Amino acid sequence: MKKILKEPLLHFLAAGMVIFFCYSLVSPRGSADDPHEISVGRSDLLSYLQFRSRVFDQEKFEKMLDSMDDNEREQLVSDYVKEEALYREAKSMQLDKNDYVSRMRLIQQLKYIVNGFVSQEVDLSRENVESYYAAHKGDYYLNPKVTFTHVFISAEERGWEQAGKVAKELEKQMNREGIAFNEATSFGDRFLYRVNYVEKGKGEISSHFGEEMTDQLFSMSPDAHRWQGPLQSPYGYHVVMLTRHTEGRQPSLEQIYDQVARDARQARMNEKIESAIQSIVKTYQVDRKDLSPDGEKS
Repeated sequence: MKKILKEPLLHFLAAGMVIFFCYSLVSPRGSADDPHEISVGRSDLLSYLQFRSRVFDQEKFEKMLDSMDDNEREQLVSDYVKEEALYREAKSMQLDKNDYVSRMRLIQQLKYIVNGFVSQEVDLSRENVESYYAAHKGDYYLNPKVTFTHVFISAEERGWEQAGKVAKELEKQMNREGIAFNEATSFGDRFLYRVNYVEKGKGEISSHFGEEMTDQLFSMSPDAHRWQGPLQSPYGYHVVMLTRHTEGRQPSLEQIYDQVARDARQARMNEKIESAIQSIVKTYQVDRKDLSPDGEKS
């Protein structure tokens, strides 16, 4: 227990509980005088802003509130009143009784408090970001991609043998006539997916054309002035113009530093949030019952 009490996040959490308690005191939700009168004061709006933003920083939101013009402030009041009215109506219908959604909302509110304080506490150094990148380097690898267009000859409509012959003749014709990339839609049969594929990876292409044709595409040399193939897919044959093949590469940290820093910070926040939650869980004693079918009957 002493260790738990020394946990900084629990101190933050306790502070958040104080805010929540004060909010419940100043909020008209606890008023029994007139359930149809909603009082809106500065403290109500400040608490509302903090809970809505999931960040608990009194000074920050005081400045935000003071900087609002009349229209923005009126909109904030309108939003607050709308939420309060709906909340009271739901309470009057006892929708909060034995309701799993209400239970989850309470849990979510507690998580918001933890998240709000954790977000202020996490501040990573460059060394932290570098360590994170080294440990998750594979996540940032840029897979190879290709850009191409194709003309489809359906095996279902012509049969495989005839479709293959048509595709071969079409490839010769298109090269002979100098058909351009953007003219592909004027030829061939209607394909189930797209005609043009720009900077697409193996996963998407494989799902549209099959693994065999995908491997062939990625092994071909780009040529923006020549039609190649035909290549065979599970649906028929394709005359292809491959204009670009971007090799896979590992970007340096400098090239994607901001992205890695955001990911590293979020990962650290997730760790601290889970740590805070586990600290709360450890303060409870769990009485495990017999979970077998026979145990439930006893």
